[in-house]
Amino acid sequence: MLLTKAYHSWNDKDIIRVRLRFIDLNKSFFAEPPDAERLSRWRGIFYALADTSISPRLDEAVQLIKHHLSIDRLQDLQHEFTRLFSDNYRNGALSLAASAHLDGIIYLDTRSEVRAFLADSGGRTYAPTDDGEDSLVVLLDFLATLIRDEKDGFDTRSAQALLVTDFLVPFVKLLEDAARINYSAAFYRDCISFTGGYLELEQHFLA
Repeated sequence: MLLTKAYHSWNDKDIIRVRLRFIDLNKSFFAEPPDAERLSRWRGIFYALADTSISPRLDEAVQLIKHHLSIDRLQDLQHEFTRLFSDNYRNGALSLAASAHLDGIIYLDTRSEVRAFLADSGGRTYAPTDDGEDSLVVLLDFLATLIRDEKDGFDTRSAQALLVTDFLVPFVKLLEDAARINYSAAFYRDCISFTGGYLELEQHFLA
């Protein structure tokens, strides 16, 4: 059953639980290099997801990631993460800052807009991290915070929709484009595609 169709038959708690699990999975790709425990967790998740249907785009990404996880060594994935994300000035690196893709350079308008959005979104107080307010991990983490706030009775649905539609979806689309032509990206190109596909589901759900 497609995930978007399944939502119609679930209660709010089920939907929130599934959304938070998917967001946590997407964050786990980009927060830090994988270790043995995380690799084992990914294998369990993607082998299970391969037996179901989420959406055509996500189904394709799931199969590609499953293939990587069946043949790639942990050391290879760790090295790929380091090459891509640990040094934004390295040849072939990919920035995980939204401003780098939406503005063409880090710390410009998008980061200021994200900072203002976080300050105005209500719910729990948000404390920025050293990653920067417009990093992919921080934006996904804040989406999860808004979802938890909704569960606790705060009215955050419009803020969720704005975060997904105005920041995350266009940012990850450009990140996908950059990864598609990046010689250093293999496994993480498919992870970024998975994240983009999931955010499209979020956008559809929140519309």
